[in-house]
Amino acid sequence: RAVVVILILGSFEALYGLVETYSGHAHSLWFKKVEHVKDLSGTYINRNHFAGFMEMGILLAAGFAGALVEQKKKRRKVRTEWKKSLRMRMSELFSKDRIYAKKIMTISSGVIMGLGLILSASRGGLISASIAIFLMGLMFLFKKEHRVKGLLLLATFLVTFIYAYNVGIIDYSLKRFNHISRDYETRERYALKTYEIFEDYKITGAGIGNFQYLYPRYQSSEDKKQYFMFAHNDWVQFAAEAGIAGFILLIAGVSFYIYFAIRLWNARNNSYSICLGVVPFVVLAAMGIHSYSDFNLHIPANFMMMVSIAAIGYSALNLETRRHSEKIVHDYINLRLDRKGMLLFLLFTGVILWSGIWSFRHLAAESLCNTVPNSTLNRERYPSIEKIGSAITWDGKNAEYRFRLAEKLIIARDEESDDKSRNEYLVKIIDALENAVRLNPFNSEYHLRLGWEYSYIWQKPDYHQKWLPAADTCMERAAYFAGEKNPNLHAELGNYWVMRSKTIDPSNRLWDSVLNRAGWHYRKAIEL
Repeated sequence: RAVVVILILGSFEALYGLVETYSGHAHSLWFKKVEHVKDLSGTYINRNHFAGFMEMGILLAAGFAGALVEQKKKRRKVRTEWKKSLRMRMSELFSKDRIYAKKIMTISSGVIMGLGLILSASRGGLISASIAIFLMGLMFLFKKEHRVKGLLLLATFLVTFIYAYNVGIIDYSLKRFNHISRDYETRERYALKTYEIFEDYKITGAGIGNFQYLYPRYQSSEDKKQYFMFAHNDWVQFAAEAGIAGFILLIAGVSFYIYFAIRLWNARNNSYSICLGVVPFVVLAAMGIHSYSDFNLHIPANFMMMVSIAAIGYSALNLETRRHSEKIVHDYINLRLDRKGMLLFLLFTGVILWSGIWSFRHLAAESLCNTVPNSTLNRERYPSIEKIGSAITWDGKNAEYRFRLAEKLIIARDEESDDKSRNEYLVKIIDALENAVRLNPFNSEYHLRLGWEYSYIWQKPDYHQKWLPAADTCMERAAYFAGEKNPNLHAELGNYWVMRSKTIDPSNRLWDSVLNRAGWHYRKAIEL
């Protein structure tokens, strides 16, 4: 049933994409596509992520079709009832007695998703899916009784290709391969720059999720007009964010799963275990290859789908067909709730609750103040101070909420005419920005804004001894993380050092140094 649900979902995504693309409506849900309107993307914004889902669905369809081949159809008693409920008819359609209907549905869904993959025009998706299908065929060769499954696999995708070729809609997808060398050079540049981050933070990495804040410092001048949230290479990005320690944990975890899964697969002979059990291997291979040139594993839907298919495949590997019976049974692990068992149970439950509670808290915070770009959800772009404060209450670990609060307080402060009220706002603004910097020191805008706010505390008696030097430090940090991305940020830094020159006597040797800094930032802004 889990497999059937995934196949129906994959078929819907492909058919929805076909309708939207070739009707000219060109929407992903209620978001109108403004580029790549010829490419299928279903309800996804990005065709490559749609292709990632399609390749997983195709491989699952191929494995499930193979699992159904050897199942024998039982004789059914002829029902004399003429009237059957819709629920009963649907139940009978997908019952074990209706193997033929299952085969038709599975092969049809594979063809539909294959068509969706081809028309997505995703080169990475087509290459990774082709290699994964070839790998699946090789694995079937190791099982003599199941070599015929390769023919079924080949026939399914041959039908897909012939149909796409005859109606002339594959031409556009194939033409995109003409530019693969140029695009590969671009992706390689992103990866090499990301590798520089890894070299600077080798052991533990820069921190998961910090790529988008740190990359501008390393960004190539050739990409100066772009902003990057992902490196378009999940392997290098993970190494940069998690370091050697995190990368070893990742490889160890995947290797642990593959080792035990292969041992189970070699010991099985029944159709379900062999054919569904091979799917996780090829899905992991497909996503691993595709992730070399894209960021599919940063898309929650695709990551969760990959994990679900891995779970389905591993569950199938634990199924055994008992002798003299066609009933498939599952071997369970019984855990005694003694002291040791209770400790493990409480630990396991605690991890689930801790993760679930924080996931829910972040969800609640995002509903009040969105910090993650999402093109299809029409959320409020400029929430009130009260809503941002509530978001911080729900999830106080997110630096962006603090920065959004500071931005709102600055607007309120600038509208205030009373000096006492303005000073009260200034204290709140500095507190919010200091917390933002503590939570995420890699964001150059946080340092820039905090530096300006420090420079406004001119009423304090220790202004020249404490607060101006603190503002200078913030600006130096902002410049350090600014990189090649933002011309406006460099212009702001130039403005600050011009202002700072007015606090220094021209006879002081620091005066020239400060003005030179201003000039350097202005030149960088013009260059960008």
